[in-house]
Amino acid sequence: MIIKKQILLLLVLLSSAYSNSTVDAKISEYESKAFYHETIGEVDLGLSYHMKACELHNGNVCSNVASSYFNRREGNAGYIQKALKYYRLACRLGNVYACTMTAEIYIREMKDYDKAFDYYDKVCELNYGEGCYRVAWFYYNDGANNDTYMQQALKYFKKSCSLDNKNGCTLTARLYEVDIKDKEKAHLYYQKACKLHGETACGILKSWKL
Repeated sequence: MIIKKQILLLLVLLSSAYSNSTVDAKISEYESKAFYHETIGEVDLGLSYHMKACELHNGNVCSNVASSYFNRREGNAGYIQKALKYYRLACRLGNVYACTMTAEIYIREMKDYDKAFDYYDKVCELNYGEGCYRVAWFYYNDGANNDTYMQQALKYFKKSCSLDNKNGCTLTARLYEVDIKDKEKAHLYYQKACKLHGETACGILKSWKL
């Protein structure tokens, strides 16, 4: 019985590997056709092959489809919506850039700050420091006289700093310096920000030595 189960598991794994390799081959085929048609100036036909590859759930390809629409949005009604559709799809497939662009479109094009916040939060979940920094800013800007918001701002600034975002380190330091009155911790975060080439942090550390 144990041997039968092991054989069945092996067959399942082999089937999965074969399925993945088949999908990858199909994506490569579509992408090759897309690049060929783009090279000879048939941009829309090339895009149609990128879209076929995207339908096979490849986040990078879906993000490229979105960028194609986004970069040609001027004078093309509906392209921004198409860009958003494919960026959102790519984001669901774990593409960090697509999640960031989704948030940017919601802010800059649609002024929908709640949805932008959700997508920046997704970027942060994917361990990209800039996403955590943007989430922190939402809390920080709305945090006047709100201790809960300021705690959340500090939490996300610290996470962005842990992911080597120099601005996140600088703002973490500032919260410790100005709001929490813990100059020792502020110094540590200014030091890290400075090491990450944060000019503001380096300037503050220099002034403290005077």
